[in-house]
Formats: sequence, structure tokens, C-alpha cells
Amino acid sequence: METIRQPISVDPFFDQAQVFVKKISRDISLRSAVLDDWNTGEGIEGARIIYDSLCVENCKSQCDTCPLFQIVGEDTPALRLSLRVTLCRAMTDQLDIFPSKQRFLNCKTFEQYQEAFIRWTIEKCQSQELLEAEFKWIRGFRILFLDGIYDPQALRQRERKSKKYIVTETIKRLNYLGDSVRKELTLVYARHFGLI
Repeated sequence: METIRQPISVDPFFDQAQVFVKKISRDISLRSAVLDDWNTGEGIEGARIIYDSLCVENCKSQCDTCPLFQIVGEDTPALRLSLRVTLCRAMTDQLDIFPSKQRFLNCKTFEQYQEAFIRWTIEKCQSQELLEAEFKWIRGFRILFLDGIYDPQALRQRERKSKKYIVTETIKRLNYLGDSVRKELTLVYARHFGLI
């Protein structure tokens, strides 16, 4: 039986990540940043920042000329870090599913980030155990800032709205596919983890 990695809490790294994002925002205009511990693969673990900027939205996969890549660089698998600010190369199965084709997993607009959760849940979470783990990851992500909002209460409110959107859109698509079993399990986990 496959061992399913469980997410770590990103809360202990939130302040440190927020400081880092504010610092690099002087050199690159970020529209949003999210902190999560989702599906990095290749044995690279740790809380990580997902970056949204104009260069991410208009990505031409010319990473060596990308201002974001030049500032944060790429992951080094040998390093064991609790907070990763570098970019994590996407694996082939992720590139096949995700709506964006950026080479790095954490180069995503906020909309692409939400869509990645929806598509991964529908395409890859075929067992009860995988669905449960995925909803733990959805529950666990934190918005560092969005459209210039840093206020903790406003961010938490926006997080809840985003998580609810991911769940309701997943349910809608599973319903469209006629997958009533996973639709019901999605409802169970979403309620259990307080996502709807």
C-alpha cells in the first residue's frame, strides 16, 4: 500500500514567509503569494511560497530571463529546509493536469493555484485516503497577501472564500462526471475540515 505523505502546518512559517515576500516585492511586483506544503514531489519537502506576478501569468518558459527566477532561484533537493522560498520544478504528471504550463510548481497565478487543487483532486485522488489527504492540504494553505491585502482578518476571510470555491467547484465537476461516490466523500471531508 502506498504511503500518503501528510501535510505539515505552515503556520509556524507564516510570519517569516510574509517578511520574505514583502522584501522581494521591492524588486518584483507580486499580485499575490500563498504559503503551502502541497505535493512538491522528488523528495523536496517543506512549506513553500507560491508566487503570482505578471511574469508568471505571461510565462514563456524562459526561466533564465525571468525576474522571479533570478531573485529566488531553484530548489536544491539535498537541502532540508522548513521554509522554501525557491522554485520547485513541476513533475510530468503535474504538468499534464495543471491549467498552466509553467515549469515550476510554485509559479501560479492565484486562479491557476485554485484550479490546480480542483484538477488534482478530480484526476489523481481516486481513493478515500488520497481525498482525505488532499482536503488536509486545502485546509492548510495560507494566503500571505492578495492584491495588496496583508490584514490578517481580511486574509483569513479570503482564504475561507477561496477554499470554499475549490470545494464547490470540485463537487460541481464530479457531479458533471457522474462520480457520486467521490462527490459525497468530498462533501464529507469538506465539512469535517470546516471548508464549507
